[in-house]
Amino acid sequence: MEKIKELVSRYRFPVALFFIALAPRLLYVLFMDPDNFSPDGVEWIRIASRIAEGKGYGDNWRSPVYSYFLAGIFLISPGNLLLVRIAQAILGAGACLSTYYIGKKIFNKRTGMLAGLILAFYPYLVYYCGDILKEVLFTLLLTLMIAALLLSQERPGLRWKIIAGFLAGITVLCKSTVLPFMGLAFLWYIFVFPRQFLAGKVKDFALIALVMALTIAPWTCRNYFHYHRFVLVETGGAEHFWQANNRFSLPFERIPHLNVNRLPDEYAVWYDTRAYQQIINTLSPAEADKTFYREGIAFITGHKREYARLLGKRLVHFWRFFPLVATKTNKIIALLTSGWIIPLGFLGMALSWRGYWRASSLLILLIFSFTVVHMVFWAMIRYRVPIDPFVIIFAGFSIDTLLKKFSLPEKFS
Repeated sequence: MEKIKELVSRYRFPVALFFIALAPRLLYVLFMDPDNFSPDGVEWIRIASRIAEGKGYGDNWRSPVYSYFLAGIFLISPGNLLLVRIAQAILGAGACLSTYYIGKKIFNKRTGMLAGLILAFYPYLVYYCGDILKEVLFTLLLTLMIAALLLSQERPGLRWKIIAGFLAGITVLCKSTVLPFMGLAFLWYIFVFPRQFLAGKVKDFALIALVMALTIAPWTCRNYFHYHRFVLVETGGAEHFWQANNRFSLPFERIPHLNVNRLPDEYAVWYDTRAYQQIINTLSPAEADKTFYREGIAFITGHKREYARLLGKRLVHFWRFFPLVATKTNKIIALLTSGWIIPLGFLGMALSWRGYWRASSLLILLIFSFTVVHMVFWAMIRYRVPIDPFVIIFAGFSIDTLLKKFSLPEKFS
């Protein structure tokens, strides 16, 4: 009986949090316009349908995990987007649990609870449960990976190292922009903690990296046999680099505030389509990649001042409180959430440096890595959303610190 009481006490809040987070997500996806999803969703549906029909992945630059997630659902019920959205609502609620755990582990239980509850009603991650995009799945994988990295550093044995490596591999296969962070995670792993454990920490992270590589390797081998060249996760990196760094880039980043749901065609010009078609139609894939990288680098080195302004614009866009292109209602909703969460998040990063820096620095490195990567490529709120749970954890820590400062009782400890 005592054990049952202990289990109820331990899991009462996580179970409640899951259903609290699931409710707004299910309400949204059940009553939304079923045909309302982003243009990219059409391509994800096409790829997943092809896989479910047994036609294979084919030529596609998109990373595989989300495609196979959709395909698995389509095997059960072909083309059933409602089922996809319900599954994403469940995954989104799961991300609230992993966010709660990370906040509790790094700081304290009340910080974790505050972070989980804020994320439960966070508009962006409720909204993306209804879209056919990988943001919700990627967010869950990212939070699980960070939780596993924290546990692998703390606990002896192989179990959590293997789990962390596997989750890192799956997360990379969902979105490869996480790869630069893994380099920073290595530095965190070996330098943040006492030097006498350095050799052991290097071995531990080497195991994590090995498992991550082995998880990614089957897909890389598939790419080699399909494209006849080395492609770690996805093609298209070179052309995306060029499309993000050319003479159209800065004017595109300077588009005005628009109170519409979709970017009008007259503003949707961010690269020279004729030049793009000439490169991909006249050169082999390998030579096209070289050309894209060469021209992108030439633009950067030849337009240093313009490029500095471009990076500044992308930094602002990445951390905007509300989207440039959205209805007034959606902008107000975003401002009423991001408008206080982001400032409190950055305050929490500063406050965490005293007493919590060893563990919290892993989250800061993740936030820094994603910011820099998207400044070089594309920076928009959608790409920031997967790291918002970690900003929310720091916001929760700020709130907890203020509550303690004003001597309010810690009821949830």
